Amino acid sequence: NAVKAIQQGDYKTPLPIVDDTELGALSQHINNLAQALEQASREQHQAMAQLIQTREEAEKANNAKSDFLAMMSHELRTPMNGVLGMLQLLETTDMTEEQVEYAALASESTEHLLKVINDILDFSRIERSELELEHIPFNLADLISACAQSFQHSAVQRGLDLQLQIPDDMRGLQVQGDPTRIRQILVNLVGNALKFTER
Repeated sequence: NAVKAIQQGDYKTPLPIVDDTELGALSQHINNLAQALEQASREQHQAMAQLIQTREEAEKANNAKSDFLAMMSHELRTPMNGVLGMLQLLETTDMTEEQVEYAALASESTEHLLKVINDILDFSRIERSELELEHIPFNLADLISACAQSFQHSAVQRGLDLQLQIPDDMRGLQVQGDPTRIRQILVNLVGNALKFTER
């Protein structure tokens, strides 16, 4: 019957209104309430469907953004590595003091731009849960030295003295890890240290 249907969540079956007595009025009120519940249930289902659709569209847009960032990062990183390699070769040639300074500044700027590109690429990988850390052997002292060297010109420009002291027993130390990520951390630390250190 209608009462059982309402109890089971079916609000489409109205109670019969047999007369104009209080019982009939009660039946009418119950029918009105059932109609309101039916409308609310329908609107709730529509809202849920809209939320699901919106979430799916947002996920698609986010994936498209991550794919675009990854593609652009790859496309930019290749020529930037080429530029950096040419600058490093240039630094091995005979140059005037002024040319050495210009080449060092260009190399430093290129390395920093590569850092930004790598950060963007890592961000897109993290969003897609595709970031994997390397586990390869490398010389920690060489990595730290190269990182510090890339900031020497910037330190001079800021009137700062950037010094690196590595114990002798660490110079041949081989470690296992992800040198790219460690370099990114060091670049951020040293870069911020120079940026926020006053003369």
